[in-house]
Amino acid sequence: MRLSLAGVNHETAPLKLRERLALCPADQERILRDLRQRKHPVEALILSTCNRIELYTVGAEGRRGKTASELFATIARRRVPDLRDHLYSLEGLEAARHLLEVAAGIDSMVLGEREVVAQVKEAARQARQVGTLGTVLTRLTDAALSASKEVRTQTRIDRGHISLASVAVDLARREFGDLSAATILILGAGKTSELTVKRLMENRPKRLLVANRTHTRAERLAGELGGEALPMQNLDPGVAQADVVVCSTGAPHPILRKPGLFKLMQQRPNRPLVLIDLAVPRDIEPTARTIPNVVLYDLDDLKGIVEETAAERRRELPRAREIVNAHAAAFWQWAGALAFGPTVAALRQRAEQIRAAQVEEFLPRLGRLSSSQRKALHLLTKRLTSRLLDAPLSSLRARAADGDRLRYLDMLRTLFLEGDYAREENMPSEQGQSKKE
Repeated sequence: MRLSLAGVNHETAPLKLRERLALCPADQERILRDLRQRKHPVEALILSTCNRIELYTVGAEGRRGKTASELFATIARRRVPDLRDHLYSLEGLEAARHLLEVAAGIDSMVLGEREVVAQVKEAARQARQVGTLGTVLTRLTDAALSASKEVRTQTRIDRGHISLASVAVDLARREFGDLSAATILILGAGKTSELTVKRLMENRPKRLLVANRTHTRAERLAGELGGEALPMQNLDPGVAQADVVVCSTGAPHPILRKPGLFKLMQQRPNRPLVLIDLAVPRDIEPTARTIPNVVLYDLDDLKGIVEETAAERRRELPRAREIVNAHAAAFWQWAGALAFGPTVAALRQRAEQIRAAQVEEFLPRLGRLSSSQRKALHLLTKRLTSRLLDAPLSSLRARAADGDRLRYLDMLRTLFLEGDYAREENMPSEQGQSKKE
């Protein structure tokens, strides 16, 4: 089978484009169900976070199904007409290694972030529920989670500021000062909001307000932390009272718009308002930053702040990548073993077909042969065919230890198994493209 990846992330696409590509869980399930009905690719998984959307697929080698990059472009076409300068695509071992790096926090905006582990687990759960998580992607996501655990226990890559939540709290502290005198409003009650609230509560703010589309979730989160739940339909009083507003909802359009914020700020002259938008798509209109006494940060603004705190964690990258590479190599060796049996069986079957056909074609030239003579001729040619195959196949098995098995399998298929077999068999592909810089 062919493992492929296509996607965009915080390094290849600006926030303006990423929010146009953002998929809610219902969209993701719909896309996966559509891919399952096509039956090509055989397996599929979507990893969607505030900083990336990636499509992983496993398809039949040699069958002309759409590649992951073609499928991704199809998914995005309604939102973004041209992805060429932003889309990256990887195949084979490089695609596998990429997911491991993502899970380990190596490929995150905040180096070493922990939230991505839960996001990988959720992507696997969703694909399993829909029916697009098969043998290969199950093994790959397991490898990603194992590599992530080892990286975080064997290195210091997740020390210090290791989440958007912690960066958001540092921003609030930088702009407002002592948060113990602040009223803080949280919009959204999902995982990011929950992490942000817990970080904020370490600073013992004077007052905590929580609003969410599902009011019961806002009440639960506020109740756990001694805050107050507000109805999402009537945010103005909460915003008017707040010193810091942190947004992380799944809304498809801005919740706080410039005209409304402008009116609210006129009611509180000379009192600054700090807005931190962690959502994709954004919860706050970007033009709100032009309002006097309003300070607005979105995810693109956070990138520069993150860079300031990442120097120590970067020193852990060589060791982290060493761990990831070891897990990726182990997964790819397993993938090679998965491909080995069907390839060898097909090669032996092809050889037997040729042998039997040649014997039957040659028999009339030998005159009348007894049944025992015919059996002896077949036995002799079968042994010759088997002996000819045994040596190269033994060599192929030996190559597994140094990671060359898939390259040699591809060579065998190209040399001896072209035609119907190459179109029908499901084999892992070996090499991939480089990520677009």
